[in-house]
Amino acid sequence: MSYQQHTLVSCVMPTYNRRAFIPHAIRYFLRQDYENKELIIIDDGSDDNTEEIISQIKDERIQFHKTEKRLGITGTRNKGLRIADGELIAFMDSDDLWAASKLEKQVAALQQYPDAGFSLTGGFNFKKPNEPIDFFYKQREGIKYDNIFIFFSLKSYL
Repeated sequence: MSYQQHTLVSCVMPTYNRRAFIPHAIRYFLRQDYENKELIIIDDGSDDNTEEIISQIKDERIQFHKTEKRLGITGTRNKGLRIADGELIAFMDSDDLWAASKLEKQVAALQQYPDAGFSLTGGFNFKKPNEPIDFFYKQREGIKYDNIFIFFSLKSYL
């Protein structure tokens, strides 16, 4: 399969009571260098003003859906998948801050390696703003094309 800049990427973002974080996550989605994207926010019954905050952001690429009943993280992601129109799917948590080139690099990697089933990137964990405490993966740069399921399987037993 060949992915190009015109390939629509659907970003599915589950959320629940994340009013303090979600505006930042949406801003980082909108800052992506990759242009052909949509953001599908699935609110799992928040009782704070998450919906009101999202409704103030005017962008036709953002869709907001609220669940009728609590579905949990898996259920909200699945609901987002059913709504998505994209040829590619990206999962974005409502507290994620993506590098501007993230989607562009991932689409390029999938185009370079057409047999790959998915693409993932590393990232940092934070407890305080601008003070990363650790990096997700050992390899910080470059592209690794491999059967990473073996790594994840072994890691769960270590």
